Amino acid sequence: MERIFSRAKHERFESGYDSVFSLTIEDLVYNKDAAFSVVKNVREYLYCDHMNGEIASEALCVLGRIKHEQSHSSRLRLLTEALSHEEYWVRDGATIGLSHMEDSAAIPYLEAAAKSEDNIFLRKYILLTAKEINEARSCDAKG
Repeated sequence: MERIFSRAKHERFESGYDSVFSLTIEDLVYNKDAAFSVVKNVREYLYCDHMNGEIASEALCVLGRIKHEQSHSSRLRLLTEALSHEEYWVRDGATIGLSHMEDSAAIPYLEAAAKSEDNIFLRKYILLTAKEINEARSCDAKG
């Protein structure tokens, strides 16, 4: 995984477009059955000395949008923990990842993160994410 993170330094990440980095993470989860190893390595990367916020954010976004039931709870735990990271990019990536997961278990963590978030734009996005997940849950309960 270290080599994967290192190569990602030379990539550009754009919303709505897959990168070699994101496709590699997906491949490891779906085809190599290494989801728990990926989650562990991303968690370690978030707190290493050479962490790059944009790469960490991309990793968290990918982990949130992956549909892999076996690793759902460990990915959810990582994303909710990342909401309190000191780095803006990490908190942003965690929020995006949680929005993709649409798991109502994330709502209390999002609400708590919004209360402590200093960046007004990210705070609004965190609250919007919690609201959208809650509304999706309400629609599922009705339908």
